[in-house]
Amino acid sequence: MDKTLLAKIEQKIQDTLSNKDEIKELIQLLSTIDDSKSFALGVIVGRIYNAFYYQ
Repeated sequence: MDKTLLAKIEQKIQDTLSNKDEIKELIQLLSTIDDSKSFALGVIVGRIYNAFYYQ
C-alpha cells in the first residue's frame, strides 16, 4: 500500500478513536440493536469511510 495513503488511514483511525465519546453516545442512543459490538464497529468504519469519501 502507498505510504501516504497508509499514513492518512492511520490518521483517520486516530481521529475516530479520539472522538470515542461521541461514538459511545451514539451507540447508547441506538442501543436497541441486539449486536451492539457489531454496530459500534460499523459506526467507526462508517466514519472513516465518510472522511475519505467526502474529501
